[in-house]
Amino acid sequence: WMIASCVAFYALWLKNVVPASFDSEAPAFLAGTGMVTATNYVLDMALFLPFTIIVAAALWRRTPWGMVLGGSMLLMLTLEAIAIAVDQWFGSAADPASPVASGAITPVFLVVAAISAAAFGLWYRGTVRR
Repeated sequence: WMIASCVAFYALWLKNVVPASFDSEAPAFLAGTGMVTATNYVLDMALFLPFTIIVAAALWRRTPWGMVLGGSMLLMLTLEAIAIAVDQWFGSAADPASPVASGAITPVFLVVAAISAAAFGLWYRGTVRR
């Protein structure tokens, strides 16, 4: 699940970043933000997603540090998905015409949060038995 979610986020972010890299105009995904770059893209693609993939591989191999960090990352994925769902819901409620907030994406991230929570529960169940 951790690797699948990382691949999905890389695909989502690169879908916007790659075409923008070859265009001299400001990318459409920054419209209305007042920013010159999407900091979430930079942080995710440079730090968070690669680290999560490394931790997922270590968890799959059941290394001690993979077991500890794997649980932490699964919990963080759950909390992050909930935060994005809430952020999108409140943002779209406050400004329905906002180009950066969409209430329609809220259920998607609630499903992601539920899957992440289930994966965390399985991780926890597996660690308690030991």
